[in-house]
Amino acid sequence: MTEPLRMAFDVDRAVEHVFEVWTEKFARWWPADHTVTGDAEARVVLEPKLGGRIFEETTAGETHQWGEITIWDPPHRLGYLWYLRRDRADATTVEITFVDRGGSTRVEIEHRGWERLGARGPDFRTANRAGWNGLLPHFIAACTTSEEHSRNQGDSDENPLASTAAFARFQEGLDERCAVPPSPSPATLIGHYDGLDPAETPKVQRPHS
Repeated sequence: MTEPLRMAFDVDRAVEHVFEVWTEKFARWWPADHTVTGDAEARVVLEPKLGGRIFEETTAGETHQWGEITIWDPPHRLGYLWYLRRDRADATTVEITFVDRGGSTRVEIEHRGWERLGARGPDFRTANRAGWNGLLPHFIAACTTSEEHSRNQGDSDENPLASTAAFARFQEGLDERCAVPPSPSPATLIGHYDGLDPAETPKVQRPHS
């Protein structure tokens, strides 16, 4: 059996908000380069219900399905089959737990099922680890940045993650506790969560207004 990918981090927001950002506000943080078409104008949807689809719909009306919801227990658990750019028969399984910590939330992710892909499994696992590394900083920024600020940053070339106090604290915590080089990229930073002891996982702080 191929070892699952496991990631965990804390966000200084209530569990209801963090769950809502992952699900009902999915399109707000999901990057266009993590889609089938790469169409920046495509509509990205996670249907918030058991059996709901995860898909993109292009401006030309084409629909590409990526997955389907298998666990729907708001605001604590979410699970789905995942087959972005693959056949459904090659789906892997993502399960996410949102742990209420009294005003903050611990997010625990397990991505498994690589053995279903046979000999391709290890390579797909490696590729998906890189994908998570690039993806999760966008989610964290969406949780800790107001929607108005996100809209204002939409047409900017500036890295929206580096401009937030939340991301600055995120970087500082990893620099101190994970011994990564100064000023690494967001992809490098999030990768250091994989396999950390929970006591050593830095917390993403609420940005100051």
